[in-house]
Amino acid sequence: MPSQDQDWTSDNGFDDVYRQACGGSIAAIVQILNQKLASDQIRTRAIIAGGSLQLLCEAPTAENLDRDHTVERVRAILEQVAPRGIRKVTLYARLVQEQQLLWLEAIQREPEDLLWSEPMTLKRSHWFRWVFRNLTSRQRDLNLPTLGSTLPAKAARTQFWVGAAGGAILSVFLLGLVAWNLKWITIGNPPATPIASTTNDPFVKAVRLAETAALGGQTAKTRQQWLELATQWQAAADLMEQVTPDDRRAATARDRAQRYRQNSQQARQQAELAPAALP
Repeated sequence: MPSQDQDWTSDNGFDDVYRQACGGSIAAIVQILNQKLASDQIRTRAIIAGGSLQLLCEAPTAENLDRDHTVERVRAILEQVAPRGIRKVTLYARLVQEQQLLWLEAIQREPEDLLWSEPMTLKRSHWFRWVFRNLTSRQRDLNLPTLGSTLPAKAARTQFWVGAAGGAILSVFLLGLVAWNLKWITIGNPPATPIASTTNDPFVKAVRLAETAALGGQTAKTRQQWLELATQWQAAADLMEQVTPDDRRAATARDRAQRYRQNSQQARQQAELAPAALP
């Protein structure tokens, strides 16, 4: 039986979202997942944290979130999309709750709310598939005539050759790009250059820092690691305190600042109990 996800990428009305998802857009990935998982009454939310995609699946009942079925469906969809730069995924499942801005922090703080969690690594997409996907997308953009086209023969031939020429040029460019990438692979990947934040919003910065700290709390074991987390939580609290009183999020920011300070203090307490180094 063919997979129910087999032909969905050919939906022209979904092309723009699909292309954005292929490029690594988290919003587009979530939109595709929500559409494909709607039959299971599953909605998703996602962020990038700790170098991987953190993906939350929520549904009205536990039956909708059967672990094996949900993991298989999500993996199939993500590997079909093959979003650029995303291979590691952590999947979380819980019953539907009210919208939470800091949902990752919430589930790290209260893991008992989770039904289950599952880390996964997506298969690496073959470079030829990436080239083919871009070529077919380009051909759809050119609106090449079909066998049943009513265009006059000469106009159809002209349009065909224009499309063919464009496809050939794109093919050469893409193959050159692949060859260049393979060159780097053979000599070792150069270190990634960190991308500077494009926002000066202290609230957003605090949220991102808090999510990173919450994720780090999962693996912290030594005194130094806990002290670093305490510093991150305190920095997040300081950023929240920079939110001005006339900001509509001011009340939330004050509450978050207090909570982050408490988390910083708890991390310092953990540091006092943790070993200086792992044995």
